[in-house]
Amino acid sequence: MFSFASKYKEGRLHAFTMVAHAVKSVIWLRILGSYDGLNTLSMLNEGIYKAQFRHRKQALNNEI
Repeated sequence: MFSFASKYKEGRLHAFTMVAHAVKSVIWLRILGSYDGLNTLSMLNEGIYKAQFRHRKQALNNEI
């Protein structure tokens, strides 16, 4: 079972990730603002999702 502390950490991670996505999207769209910009943005998003998955997988392994 997840403890309160791990749920709190997960919530903070999710909030931080959402803010990071929003800030990154605004910055990249302002700088690049083209089809290439959107393509770059999708690659960055993919990298963030992979990092999140690794983090969650590691957290689950640590709890076992």
